[in-house]
Amino acid sequence: MKIPGDDSIHLLETVLFGAKKTGPKNPVHSSQKEGEASPSDRVEISGRAKEYQQLNRQVASLPEARSEKVAALQQKIEAGTYLPKSEEIAEKLVRSTLLDAVL
Repeated sequence: MKIPGDDSIHLLETVLFGAKKTGPKNPVHSSQKEGEASPSDRVEISGRAKEYQQLNRQVASLPEARSEKVAALQQKIEAGTYLPKSEEIAEKLVRSTLLDAVL
């Protein structure tokens, strides 16, 4: 399988949501048992597809929340010492809005 072009949106979707499953494109012939490849079948995985697979595995292995960081922020909020910069908040809101619009 070759992945043509620079499809950054597809890469982002794959990383965030995993690969989409689709049905088989070619039906299984009666002379061929399901799951068996014909002698002429061959699969090639491009370097880019291998990178996607590696990124997918890395994202899947990440914890959902970094508990140490969450606990530290909770302590700062409770103590009244958490003072985020308004520029950083605005930047993250804009990025989030743009990503939502693209996806």
